[in-house]
Amino acid sequence: PCIPNPGYRRVRELGGADGARAVPAADYWLDRATGRTQDQDPGWYFRGREDINRSIAAFLGPARTRGVLLVTGSAGSGKSAVLARAVVLSDPAFREDPLCKAALDLSAPDTVPATGSVTGAVLARHRGAADLACDILEALGATPGRIRSTEDPVVERTRQILAVLRDRDDAVTLVIDGLDEADERERVIEDVLAPLNEFCAPLLDQVPVPRADGEPFAAPAGLRLLIGVRSSRPLSESSVDLSEEEQGHNEALKAVFPTAEEQRTDDEHSEQDIAAYLHALICEGGAHRASAEEAAALVAPVVWPSFIDARIAGEQLRSTDDPAAVAQRPEWQRMLSNGTEGLLKRDLALVEGDGLPSEVALALLRASAFAEGAGIPWSTIWPQMARVLLGRPLPDWDEMIAKLLKSRLNGYLAHDHEDHRRVYRPAHETLAEALRDLDMDWFDRGGAA
Repeated sequence: PCIPNPGYRRVRELGGADGARAVPAADYWLDRATGRTQDQDPGWYFRGREDINRSIAAFLGPARTRGVLLVTGSAGSGKSAVLARAVVLSDPAFREDPLCKAALDLSAPDTVPATGSVTGAVLARHRGAADLACDILEALGATPGRIRSTEDPVVERTRQILAVLRDRDDAVTLVIDGLDEADERERVIEDVLAPLNEFCAPLLDQVPVPRADGEPFAAPAGLRLLIGVRSSRPLSESSVDLSEEEQGHNEALKAVFPTAEEQRTDDEHSEQDIAAYLHALICEGGAHRASAEEAAALVAPVVWPSFIDARIAGEQLRSTDDPAAVAQRPEWQRMLSNGTEGLLKRDLALVEGDGLPSEVALALLRASAFAEGAGIPWSTIWPQMARVLLGRPLPDWDEMIAKLLKSRLNGYLAHDHEDHRRVYRPAHETLAEALRDLDMDWFDRGGAA
């Protein structure tokens, strides 16, 4: 009865140039690039973002062999989406996928990166400096070397990265997403990324220096870094009232890479992109075409600049009979104005009808938000964490988890594999923050009403 394994899912890896691979596997990048709400959803929903996609495609073009491009913006504003789009559409293997053709049909040619232009991609979320350096080595197609117990793992891994780059004759492109979510952000910037400036800085009128044998030194191979990092949105060009914690990492990267370029994902034009994304989500499968445009126009100004709120709102609206009518309701508008938390409250109330008590569902979601690493495994760990957060025992935790994963709340979770087990975590860090900030007394205050 266990063969074939009903829980098995083939994990496809993205193949970069010269056999290097993207880390992690393709599911993460596809989820972000497509804007899909479920991991088996075959649609490609993101629209627009032409200016920033055009800038990224130009940065990845053959004319550029060096440089740093920072993709930054407020929480949930689509940084990962534009980075993932570049990773996925540049992947030679994915170019053969029908989903790629659908994406290309929606894209202007000058917004599409060249095939094979991304060597590898890594996710910094919850990674320490040494772990991230290992991921970069693997993304470059190298095997991390052994480290003695007396050596600093971060320093040694960085030396190995530099050695790999010096041995390459061709330009290298690395995508690093979620830098603001790394466990050791300062050390990642100072000890892993800063030494790479040797390969990123432009070669301005450099004269090759002769070697002892009379031959000139060859310029080192170029490196293009495409980095996603959160930062607060300036209120004006002269605004200085910014979050020091959020803005600090972006500014630290600019100090390390003085010639870095910057693209923001939360400018005024992104409201139109959110509306187009909502319209595509609501019309999935050809449904609701009559009211989708009106619903998207009502929702986009409220959730802007958060694509994660748009994603949750779109998932709710496309499951209704008349999305525009629902979007016009004052109570739904009030819920929507509360952002991610408001949308979550509505869905928690709705799962009561599926036999999943709201407070139990919240305890399970909050447990996943407090999990470290790739996520929380089901086994005995998820029930134990949820029991502590709920504050009382429950005889059927496994049944509750099964209902959660089959309910509308499944769209709030992403899954991965760690230590050969499937693990779960919130689909976005903004959602994880909202869940961690809630408490179980929220229900006593009428939160699920």
